[in-house]
Amino acid sequence: MGNTDKFDMIANMYDTPERIHIAKVSSDAIRKYVGDAKDKKAIDFGCGTGLVGMNLINDFHSVLFLDTSENMIQQVEQKISAGNIRNAVVGRQSNIRTQTYSPYPLPEAGVRLSFFGCFQPLASNSPSLPAPKWIIPISL
Repeated sequence: MGNTDKFDMIANMYDTPERIHIAKVSSDAIRKYVGDAKDKKAIDFGCGTGLVGMNLINDFHSVLFLDTSENMIQQVEQKISAGNIRNAVVGRQSNIRTQTYSPYPLPEAGVRLSFFGCFQPLASNSPSLPAPKWIIPISL
């Protein structure tokens, strides 16, 4: 059983008080770091049930939620629907190379940033990469 299967099994009980608190602390730190991001698009890569991205939904122009777990994505879709949220897009990470999430052309460098597990724009420290246009909240 892979990690995706495990997350599929726990998706409907994932949002515990502890995880909700950790997501709030994380999103507060991201909010403080990015400042005014109303004109920026965010990718919540590995979003799970969307705890971090949902906390930031009103801080960004739009948020793309991505995860490999179909059941986690379904939890995000339920939250979006229940909240009548209009600036969220949901995608499946399994389709990341073959699917376009308009208006989210997924930049190769931006996707790689999430794998480093940090949200400080690495591109800003590299003369070979363009200035970052994406803010990527990293879910825990």
